[in-house]
Amino acid sequence: MSFPLSFYPQHDYHSGGRVFGAHRPNNRKHAGCDLLAPPGTPIMAVRRGVVLRSPYKFYQAKSGDWTMALEVRHEAGFVVRYTEVASVADGIHTGVSVSEGQVIAYVGAAKMLHFELYEGTLHGPLTDRSSAGFQRRGDLQNPTEFLDSLRTEMHSAAAGRSR
Repeated sequence: MSFPLSFYPQHDYHSGGRVFGAHRPNNRKHAGCDLLAPPGTPIMAVRRGVVLRSPYKFYQAKSGDWTMALEVRHEAGFVVRYTEVASVADGIHTGVSVSEGQVIAYVGAAKMLHFELYEGTLHGPLTDRSSAGFQRRGDLQNPTEFLDSLRTEMHSAAAGRSR
């Protein structure tokens, strides 16, 4: 598996507003982990998969600008929504296959990748405003341990290459 950025973010996604479950306005909870990165940073697929939906408007900032999102069903059936992206990489569109580590998008003006993880056992839109708390589909997962495992693999691979 591949970490979704080529580096581990300096600001940790385990604390503050970046953490899964952090409180948001209107009794909502943060539905992912935010990986801080400069605008334009390449975002990579964490595993092989197929793009389910790309690109679409995800969030409108107070400035009126939109951030985009894409959804990928990865091998083993789980779904990742990669959001707060400025644009998708060339050739990335609904139905296309992606490989692990392939650049699929670029970080947008929000200066982060918002990473949501779904078990992949349910169908339908990932956002569900009628659902209390996270306002997401019922198979939403906390991505923290998954991202930590990717980070461990990234460090192990780097150590192996330096030998």
